[in-house]
Amino acid sequence: MLRGEAVIDEEGVLRIKGRVCVPRVGDLIKTILIEVHSSRYSIHPGANKMYCNLRQHYWWTKMKRDIVEFLAQCLNCQQQSERTIQVLEDMLQACVIGFGGHWDQFSPLAEFAYNNSYHSSIGMDPFEELYERRYRSSIGWFDAFEVRP
Repeated sequence: MLRGEAVIDEEGVLRIKGRVCVPRVGDLIKTILIEVHSSRYSIHPGANKMYCNLRQHYWWTKMKRDIVEFLAQCLNCQQQSERTIQVLEDMLQACVIGFGGHWDQFSPLAEFAYNNSYHSSIGMDPFEELYERRYRSSIGWFDAFEVRP
């Protein structure tokens, strides 16, 4: 940590780069993880989403590791991961059958399609959930027979 990054604010709270420094005392970190994970607005976020949300407000050593270990204990998150893997496998298989070639050629396409498709479990696409905005493509979609000026 560099000098000047850690300060004690007017309320006596230690902050690192403006984020609350959470000590490893008792079950404090576990309590925060449970609260964030169990929020009715989060709907079992993945590790990246949970990390992005937490790091905006909190700082503690080995935060990413704690999040991954915490989520590994959640049966719903494990099932969600298994479903995601199956969907991606199906998408890659369809690309290989339809276009030929090897599956790794289509990995970016499958990732893009998955992250930009509607998911009923979260009520939006994963890109929008993670970045809090819709994906903006530089491609203009229109009917092939539509005359464009």
